[in-house]
Amino acid sequence: ERRIDEGAIYELIKRQKALNFMPGERHLYSNSCYFMLAMIVERVSGLSLKNFAEKHMFGPLGMENTHFHDDVNHIVKNRAFSYEVSDEGFENLIMRFDLVGSGGLYSTIEDMARWDQNFNHNKLGNGSAELIQKMHVEGLLNNGESGNYAFGLVNGTYHGLRTVGHGGALAGYRTYFLRFPAQRVSVIVLANVSNFRSSTKAHAVASVVLEDHLEPDARPDDEPSDKPEPEYVQLPVTELSKFTGVYVLQSGAEVTVGIKEDSLHVSQGWNNVEYAVSATGASTFLIPHKTSVQFKFSELRNGKTQTLTVDQSGGRMVTRRKKELARADLEAYAGSYYSAELNVYYTLFLEEGKLKSRIRYRHNEPWHLVHTAKDQFMAEGITFSFTRKGGNVTGVKLDAGRALNIEFRKD
Repeated sequence: ERRIDEGAIYELIKRQKALNFMPGERHLYSNSCYFMLAMIVERVSGLSLKNFAEKHMFGPLGMENTHFHDDVNHIVKNRAFSYEVSDEGFENLIMRFDLVGSGGLYSTIEDMARWDQNFNHNKLGNGSAELIQKMHVEGLLNNGESGNYAFGLVNGTYHGLRTVGHGGALAGYRTYFLRFPAQRVSVIVLANVSNFRSSTKAHAVASVVLEDHLEPDARPDDEPSDKPEPEYVQLPVTELSKFTGVYVLQSGAEVTVGIKEDSLHVSQGWNNVEYAVSATGASTFLIPHKTSVQFKFSELRNGKTQTLTVDQSGGRMVTRRKKELARADLEAYAGSYYSAELNVYYTLFLEEGKLKSRIRYRHNEPWHLVHTAKDQFMAEGITFSFTRKGGNVTGVKLDAGRALNIEFRKD
């Protein structure tokens, strides 16, 4: 593929019918909205977003090595390419995205430092502090509460200190921009490998630089804890057996829980990492010497728990027990499905006893759909919820995280 047609993407957005939620009910980051905001800038100013930003934003701040990359063929001097981890080491993760607005900004540490300094002494617009103040104002929901998101900025706190920041991820690039306004300290992290934890590293740097200003326990999440190990309990194998099985993430990736040497073991299907976990209660477990990660099993049904929730450093991942279906049951879902919104067909078929999907006319590898609930499957971060009429499968609705209820009709 070469360029992505801007007009085709705009037409695709206009064809969307269902809302994720009622406007003002909650906040959800939307790449489509930022893409259309870039279109508005272009229509009003008569300049491309790249040229507008260079003239009115980056130019006045002396950011000579920053631009919106709106041409995939544009050669960038000293460009850092993005990578992902593979079994052989690293692979180049080609980035052909040139629909700017929601992303596509190329910059350097030095230029980002110039951007950072403008928060302290604004040179843009009419040069007043009012522009900077408005950027930090959070939007309000219909109930009057904050949506916890300002104008491309996230207000927060870190161990007693006020922060303003934002992260970014596209292809293998992982970035984080973290400011401590009162201390005039900022941390800028630009990385080019997909498994790099930019937010964690930014906060770890802040913990070192601002050590004397932070409230206690400002230890980075990936450092060993000084806290004593909790008291563990020994559960009999008969109790452990109710947790065993395969659990499915939203992405479709699998977590296998088994028993080895009378203890519970967790195996991550996406990277083949396995580790033992120890019980701290009847249904809660920790990785020994890494108490920031907690595993909690719930929804006991027919002698087996149905849900595994993993809490790690404030983040939460909920997985569901994998449900196997017989071939005859899977055959009901096979067929061709069409979406008028996307103007695309999905073909679902059985292969080696598994339900798989492929976009018609594409040559990429088919997705394996993992059964997670009645008439529900997951694959590649997408939830497939099938609809029926008179017992027959008539369609499917796709939820892809930020785009919900995308409807497909079965031919």
